[in-house]
Amino acid sequence: MSKLEKVHENDQSITFALKNESGINVGFATYIKPNLNNGQWKIDNLHTTQGYRHQGYGTELLEKSCEAVQQIENTAIVVTPMGSMNPEILPAATPEEEISRAYQEKPKLVDWYRRHGFKGDEPTLIKEKASLDASYT
Repeated sequence: MSKLEKVHENDQSITFALKNESGINVGFATYIKPNLNNGQWKIDNLHTTQGYRHQGYGTELLEKSCEAVQQIENTAIVVTPMGSMNPEILPAATPEEEISRAYQEKPKLVDWYRRHGFKGDEPTLIKEKASLDASYT
């Protein structure tokens, strides 16, 4: 079974890494803290490492990290799928084909979040407060 570990925290955000059964880091999730986002957690970045995608690690990372932040402070969680792909803030070196390909995948990403309990209309989806009964460790 994979393990979620808190790897960084400051006044603004918290980051978790998901390590697989072999201890290899297969992804990370960074959340903006509620005090900086209208009282809600915000998924700032959720990334599964290339080579470990489409194996369930992204789902596990999302579920475990959502549980973890809601155990810290039980508020709603919001996400703006592809928010970090805003062409106005991407590095100039990002190839246009990569941006275009990512935007073609956006509907799949939105559906993925919805399958995992996020609701609402784009650009921002929301997952309501959790009923707490599990530990992320």
